[in-house]
Amino acid sequence: MESCRPQSCTESMKIPPIPPVRLAVYGDLNLNYVDGSAIWAVSLVEALAGLPNVQVSFFLKAAVTKTEVIRPILDLPNVQVIPPDPTGEKVLSPPAALAAIRSHEGARPYTAVVLRGFALCRQAAREPALAGRLWTYLTDIPHQADALGASDRQEIRGIIQASRHVLCQTQQFADYFTSIFPESRGKLHLLPPMIPTQDTNPAGEPARPDAVFRICYAGKFAPLWASREMLATFKDIQQRHGKYVALHVFGDKIHNPPEDPLFKPDVLAGLKKTPGVVWHGRSTRVEVLRQLPGMSLGWAWRPAALEDHTLELSTKFLEYGISGLPVLLNANPVVRGVLGDDYPLFARTEAQARARLADAMCDASLLAEAGARCKAVAGRYTIAAIRRDYLAPLLMPTSLALETPLPKPGKPRLLVAGHDLKFADTLLGRLASRYEITRNYWWGHSHHDVHLSATSHDDADVVFCEWCLPNAVWHTTQPQRQKPVVIRFHRQELYTEHPRRLNMAHVRRMIFVGEETRRAAIETFQWQAHADKLVVIPNYVDTAAFDLPKTPDASFNLGIAGVVPSMKRLDLALDVLEAVRHADPRFRLFIKGRRPQEYPWFRQGRQGETVYYTQLLARIADTPGLRDAVVFDGWGTDMGAWYQKIGAILSVSDYESFHLAVAEGAASGAIPIVRNWEGADEIYPSQWICRDVQEMAGRILAQARDPDIAAQRTQVRQHIQRTFDISHVEAQYDRILAAL
Repeated sequence: MESCRPQSCTESMKIPPIPPVRLAVYGDLNLNYVDGSAIWAVSLVEALAGLPNVQVSFFLKAAVTKTEVIRPILDLPNVQVIPPDPTGEKVLSPPAALAAIRSHEGARPYTAVVLRGFALCRQAAREPALAGRLWTYLTDIPHQADALGASDRQEIRGIIQASRHVLCQTQQFADYFTSIFPESRGKLHLLPPMIPTQDTNPAGEPARPDAVFRICYAGKFAPLWASREMLATFKDIQQRHGKYVALHVFGDKIHNPPEDPLFKPDVLAGLKKTPGVVWHGRSTRVEVLRQLPGMSLGWAWRPAALEDHTLELSTKFLEYGISGLPVLLNANPVVRGVLGDDYPLFARTEAQARARLADAMCDASLLAEAGARCKAVAGRYTIAAIRRDYLAPLLMPTSLALETPLPKPGKPRLLVAGHDLKFADTLLGRLASRYEITRNYWWGHSHHDVHLSATSHDDADVVFCEWCLPNAVWHTTQPQRQKPVVIRFHRQELYTEHPRRLNMAHVRRMIFVGEETRRAAIETFQWQAHADKLVVIPNYVDTAAFDLPKTPDASFNLGIAGVVPSMKRLDLALDVLEAVRHADPRFRLFIKGRRPQEYPWFRQGRQGETVYYTQLLARIADTPGLRDAVVFDGWGTDMGAWYQKIGAILSVSDYESFHLAVAEGAASGAIPIVRNWEGADEIYPSQWICRDVQEMAGRILAQARDPDIAAQRTQVRQHIQRTFDISHVEAQYDRILAAL
């Protein structure tokens, strides 16, 4: 990993020879807006185009109607700017953008495809034709581990697997990223922000010809960008200093957040009506850089609510700095790393920002010291420096060959392979002290990097396949390099042909979460001769995460987690709710998970499913006893907190293999109300299982009226802890793996 401090650069330093390459560059951004992401894209193209033997195809999300941002690259001879096809989408979606790239490469594939944007990279990672050629730059993902949900983590792992290079802005982000995704080591590279080399103070032109102290801000206006705070601070200073202070503002991108309807009017009023504010409006980067030498100080301060959650370096800070301006900003870890802890214009709070600004106006030596330090830092981030120190190495022949070094440990080497590793990541991660675990991420059910899969397979002692899909087929059918394979089978695989294609001779164990699914698999795939390999290990529950106090009204709150597809039988849950509300109108039903309308197939009108949910939603809206008693809580990973308000958890599906929501709800102390789907009685206690809606309603009413309900809740918690706690399930997996 490169250092996060780019070294100072001179154009005279030679770039080593680069073989001829064709690069496609696309960012999920619109160049008609003057903002940081658009400027980044143009700067990247300019930097790449300055390398020898490089041809760049720059694909646009939307046709350019304003050329301020793109102007620096329009006349570069080795850059082809490709707007959207006028017969297609006017503003490209991620699939349309990738289709445009494929159509233009034709018989001459691009050496690399450079992409920015999480949704775009996620889509690209699913396309086998792009595997191993992607350079992915991820900025729009949370910079805190607890804000990254399980599905996002899985998508990011797919992106890493499909990428040749994963790019990030700072060493701090790289450290964070590899701590969560250790498999990114070897692929992760720094691509710091970049700024033009600037002749900031032409000879004979005084930088500040009068006594006016000019504060400068260039950028967008948004609540977390401290736009209101900046205008309020300036208004306070202007009232004290009058004509001797001015605020020059560049930019016209003002957010209009629906949760803060007064934000945009407040900012517009401040820009137009505050004495001393000079609003330059929409301005190009070149125009701003030309104005900066006449300024006194750059405003880049943003509140801790934003700065404490970012691991990036502000390009505006660098632009101010390259012009020799001292910069007022917050002391997050990234800027402390480049400026030092003793930089004199750090401010944590708005009050401190006002105080530092007041100090700076009265202290020329402070301004000079801060300005010199900012300029020294910014000089290391010029386009020329980034081109030479960061981009050129990625195009060297050794970088163009995808190599992923694998560890050679003394512990048994366990390879985990599949497209969805949420279960395996948590459980098998607990075995890391006893096994050297590597991961082979597939994107989708069928697509993978064959070279990487083969290398990983060869290096492993045991292969664990999560899901019995093409991943399991591939790892059991490698005739020259046979390895023992353990497969975790889900119910969905019963309805596919993939299990029939396994080489069962190499399957050492196949794990099911319930006996009913195991029996069905034996019968469906004629595995009677292999029955001794097929074992049942239940799903695990992290019981400690659910052992939280209940809310006072929990006994009257029913919960159901996941109501899609229709076999989850939301209609029966509504029947149960109506039955208990006839006896007591305090009951409500809370639904955790995505609404049916949020799935693409709902809008596409999938036959049967769409009709089913349309009728149910109308039933809820039109029935007085349901209208105010059904709450859609939406999808989220906060299940422990959600279960605190749930007194009874429903499982009314037509069929399930295990139904983890029952176990998690019980771990929280919610009383399980389980329909007698096939196999339920082999997983859960018989007293939890009900024959029909009437029996379910009776059990719910009984628990709500039970004066000793706390004892009931303790009993169901203890059953889950004894049976399904992650420590018990971990031990069962450990025994199986140790015996291979």
